[in-house]
Amino acid sequence: MIALRQVLLICAAVLTAAPAPAAPARQQAPDIYASIRRQPMIFYVAKGQPGACGPNCSEWIAAEGMIDPDAGKRLRDFVGSLPRRDLPIFFNSTGGLAGQAVSLGEAMREYRMTAGVGRTMPEGCRGGVDDACRRMIQSKREHKARLTTGNARCLSACVYALVGASVRRVARDAQLGVHTLRMPAHVGAAPQGPQMSVAEAHHLLKRYMIEMGVDPALIDVAPTASASSAARRSPASASRRATATRRRGRPTRMFRSDTTCSNR
Repeated sequence: MIALRQVLLICAAVLTAAPAPAAPARQQAPDIYASIRRQPMIFYVAKGQPGACGPNCSEWIAAEGMIDPDAGKRLRDFVGSLPRRDLPIFFNSTGGLAGQAVSLGEAMREYRMTAGVGRTMPEGCRGGVDDACRRMIQSKREHKARLTTGNARCLSACVYALVGASVRRVARDAQLGVHTLRMPAHVGAAPQGPQMSVAEAHHLLKRYMIEMGVDPALIDVAPTASASSAARRSPASASRRATATRRRGRPTRMFRSDTTCSNR
């Protein structure tokens, strides 16, 4: 079991597919966290035509937006409140907080969920999930929708969430990519012990991959790519190979799934 102090430190790692800033990452923290606050991940039940999400599948959980400080707990609460807990979940995300991606992955493994990469297009939204569409989605828990994999994205921290699922489905026309961690300081936050290095965070993520039964080579790929290059991999063959499950069985718990991180 990794010490709670280490878990809290890894929560500071941010993984997004935004272009790498010219200034040092720690000076760009306001922009990174502002993006997460503007587009936190939302979960809802989507209902489509028969076969919309695969054979004998017409309902799924849509996960849209950036992985924010409360994403793991919200997914647990959301899935726990559903009459059916066997719905697949489809992500469309450019990344977010690595610690919360791990929390999402653990929640999906606990519920033995199937996860994929797909864009959910609710009725009433035109051309994508903009602010007006997000408000409409958040007005209720279920929406009629269609699912498409073309140009769907699971980038950066989203990949670490995806590997936690018991079954993973990634279409060839979806985007999947990873890049090295950025660890900006929270604006206005007082230092809380030593800052974890990128190498230490990669080591912990590699242990998480092994616990999830996934080839840890995925973490070896990440340091070789920048945030912008990760976004251009479609499909990301190295990442796709690394997300193949190597062994069966439920993993032992390594990160506390109820741990959240905050920029306050």
